[in-house]
Amino acid sequence: MLSELNELKQDLLLLLIKDAEMPINANLTEQEKDNLFRALFLMRAEESVEDKLLVAQNKFLSKVNKINEIDINNLKFKNNIAFCNNILNLNADLVVIISNTLFENIDELANFNIDNEIILKAGLEFKANLLKLFRANAGRLNFDEPYITPAYNLNCKYIAKIIYNKKYFNLIIFNNKNIKNDVNFINFLNILKNNLLFLLNFVKNNKINSVAFHFNFVNLSLAEENDKQTTLSSKQKIDNINKLKENLIKYIKNLFKKQKIKLIFNL
Repeated sequence: MLSELNELKQDLLLLLIKDAEMPINANLTEQEKDNLFRALFLMRAEESVEDKLLVAQNKFLSKVNKINEIDINNLKFKNNIAFCNNILNLNADLVVIISNTLFENIDELANFNIDNEIILKAGLEFKANLLKLFRANAGRLNFDEPYITPAYNLNCKYIAKIIYNKKYFNLIIFNNKNIKNDVNFINFLNILKNNLLFLLNFVKNNKINSVAFHFNFVNLSLAEENDKQTTLSSKQKIDNINKLKENLIKYIKNLFKKQKIKLIFNL
């Protein structure tokens, strides 16, 4: 199986090199090949993808994702709630990615590659579809509704991406107030509310029986770099992130409690 995967990956790499109009270097080490594969895959920004490239990609990713698949039936649920440390490998009906960004337009977001791990698992069609949805709003990111696409090569059925501006995240993380009663947290929930209500309708209308939430919060070191005035220690900031996550989970559980569906959250 491993040799088959290596062959499929090598075939895909050659097509990516050709697609990028680069010369082929036969002297690359395995690590250099992996780095080149990742770079070419992630930096490709075109909305259209050639059929030959898609076929090779789908053969490789479908096998890799199937090997790493996590069956939700093997999770330990309590009151229809479970936790998993790798949401992107789950075979849930819907996977929701909640992430923040410094950017407000698609070109900046595409260059930053905020969804690297999802793109590497779902494939180029996912990125192309997401770019198309982003650009439909005159190049401005929509913070009021989730971006929902098919999951392509992932083990789930749909991917929903909720984006919020990082400034609200920083207002919560870089303070020493009680998060639950913090006006910034309440404002943050109001920002997410429209997205979650949209998801709730999507769940009702598409026979969704399981939803997995992945909180993709900004890297703490990046946050520190952009807020050097804070007096909080790194531990306090991490504690605030954990408290934020706990309160978000409670909020989501309460919102979806009447649906009688399985909810999974990343650890």
